[in-house]
Amino acid sequence: MRFPICATFLLKTTDSTIRTELRLDPNADLPDFNGRFVPYTAAPAVVAQGSGQVLKLMNFSLVPSWSKTPKVKFATHNARLDTILEKPTWRGPFVKKHALVPMTDFVESITTIGKTFAGNMVRIHELNSSLMVAAAIYDEWMNPETGELLESFAILTDEPPDFIRELGHDRCPVFIRPEFYSEWLHVKGDGPANLALLAKARRPLDFAVVVDRPLKPGWEKRAK
Repeated sequence: MRFPICATFLLKTTDSTIRTELRLDPNADLPDFNGRFVPYTAAPAVVAQGSGQVLKLMNFSLVPSWSKTPKVKFATHNARLDTILEKPTWRGPFVKKHALVPMTDFVESITTIGKTFAGNMVRIHELNSSLMVAAAIYDEWMNPETGELLESFAILTDEPPDFIRELGHDRCPVFIRPEFYSEWLHVKGDGPANLALLAKARRPLDFAVVVDRPLKPGWEKRAK
């Protein structure tokens, strides 16, 4: 059984780490960015601002600018890289509206008894770094009645490394090397050019797992 990758992520770090790692203005105010984030909640993301970048809270599930409502009927918290140029929801933002999503862990449900979900959840983190930074895209939706602007993002996912695949997932967030943060945020190329940039910018990570929620009682009976 497959479950959607990166529907929950955590960020727990310091202002100093965020400012330094993401090259933010040392004097800029920061929102309250620590927490556990799920789709349709306000979550931290970094976007370009002038020649620099800024951390802000945005809706974790992309709402296209052309949507008639502030919530679409299909899941938009992740955008598949292999079809990103085919989907109207993703195509425009992928060309010109890039973001970065910092996280210390992402949380997934794991199946260990055939096709039956046993109820265990794991937190996946990186062994050699306190912060992982995922590539994302964002869009801006304006409420036609109030003029209020809703900024929202989706995390890019692609084929997983072996470690993630062996856990039972066929997707993984696309993580970015620090030296490419600024280029990813500020580039405005065409779709193929941005795919080529991501191929260069991707950061391989050494993942580790922590059990976040154990197996449900009685799972042995359901496995028979």
